[in-house]
Amino acid sequence: MLSYRGRTKLLPALEQFMARFDARPEGRHGGYLATGWTSGVVDGVFVAGDAAGHCLPLSGEGIRTAVLAGMRCGELIQQALDGRLSLAQAQAAYRAYVAADRRRYRGLLWGNVLLLGLPQRWVGPAAAVLAKPAIRRRFFESYLRIGSAAAV
Repeated sequence: MLSYRGRTKLLPALEQFMARFDARPEGRHGGYLATGWTSGVVDGVFVAGDAAGHCLPLSGEGIRTAVLAGMRCGELIQQALDGRLSLAQAQAAYRAYVAADRRRYRGLLWGNVLLLGLPQRWVGPAAAVLAKPAIRRRFFESYLRIGSAAAV
């Protein structure tokens, strides 16, 4: 089980779900979602994925952003190794790649904060509004650009 706050109320629902199959949870573990969106270079080291806080707030997605950032990072490091870029140029280019998505990341973070602050009875109606095709399409057009070459 994962949580942005470090606590959940998921165990009763999990137990109820598993009881339908005459099963019980045998153990559980959990952790925090590694959000935080660094600059991409920390103490001179290129970072991607969890090390860079590339887990997206609101959705918890991180694999796509980690793979895309890792690919871009690898391309830039290869260019530095080949002498086409200096290390400083490669680091600056990677910082720019990561920074291109900072605004979208912050939007997701604020969405997460708002969702966590909503009274439970408002979550369903809010989800219904956000699920409307025009709103959903606009959200995903922006969301799926995170980490893409188009964002650079």
